[in-house]
Amino acid sequence: MPLFILSLLLSFSSTTNAAFVDYTKLQYAGEIGLLSAGLGKVVTSNYSFSFLYGYVPESIAGKEIETYSFKNDYSLYRYHRNSNFLDFYIGLNIYHVKELHYQMHRQRPYPRNYYRMSSIRAMLYWGMSYQLQSKKSSIYFESGINDVWIVNYYNNHEVLDPKDYVSLALGWNFTGIKTP
Repeated sequence: MPLFILSLLLSFSSTTNAAFVDYTKLQYAGEIGLLSAGLGKVVTSNYSFSFLYGYVPESIAGKEIETYSFKNDYSLYRYHRNSNFLDFYIGLNIYHVKELHYQMHRQRPYPRNYYRMSSIRAMLYWGMSYQLQSKKSSIYFESGINDVWIVNYYNNHEVLDPKDYVSLALGWNFTGIKTP
């Protein structure tokens, strides 16, 4: 199933002329799967969103994990020199982990409210994107922290270090339809 979705996304080309899609996105890590793939839309010069499917194989996680993600990017500053762009942005990622992989209170004999985790997470992140000279691709780096870790830090700031809970992602956007 994941290979089918990945091949479908990679086959999406500039000749498709789909009004609802502006770019294809591939991402490595970043808390939404070992590898994620999706489609995105540029809404304004400062806002874009994307839908991604993430996958972690059983050989890495002990059980297969699938995620569905809705990422929102808000551009803060764009540096333009010659034909190159460096874009700094912040974002909110809302993602769903398929099944109950993170609902520990349902898998173990803990009290009902001991672990308040659910399969829906939110993550705040910042990122930077570098548009390659072809103007059809960009690479990006993101760093974020999810809602559970923010709440845990707020409640236990004396003993927790936020640096221990930061996730990192590396990705690639292919803009075959139009450039923002």
